[in-house]
Amino acid sequence: MRELRREAKYLQGAYDALLTAGRGLPPQQAAAVRLEGAAELGRLDVLRACLAELGQPNWTTLLTASIAAELAGDGEWAAALRVRAAGAALGDASADPRVAKLLREPASADLDTAADVDGEPIQKAVWLVALLQAGAPQDLAALARTLNYQPFFPHDLLDRALRKLGDGPS
Repeated sequence: MRELRREAKYLQGAYDALLTAGRGLPPQQAAAVRLEGAAELGRLDVLRACLAELGQPNWTTLLTASIAAELAGDGEWAAALRVRAAGAALGDASADPRVAKLLREPASADLDTAADVDGEPIQKAVWLVALLQAGAPQDLAALARTLNYQPFFPHDLLDRALRKLGDGPS
């Protein structure tokens, strides 16, 4: 039931409610819920605390935080999070090795390679937006928008990032 309430708050755009929605949950689950609200609101102070509470966040979580940091104007922290995400992706046996490679060399990304990378659509959308923020070719934006079809976190964050990158209105 909590999951449904959390998703409803997200769908309603009640991101501030997510900052407190994790009460009563185990610490790492609570941090993950707060992270959603913090990322959407650009609350980098809360986002930093959530990442610390998560300990070893996965590469997708790190990239999601990097996107929020970039949108909030902290490009230096966003770049550092992308480096961490590349390392986390290398350590993740389920991650396509091209995820880490292209995070380290975003300008070398191309649409054919990006489309061929294995992963869940939302993971690929997060990865593509992070690549775009790091200077990857703009032709990746259409693929990122196509993969960002589920209305759940981090849909709105990715949508805002794509609009800021110049991919037009959603």
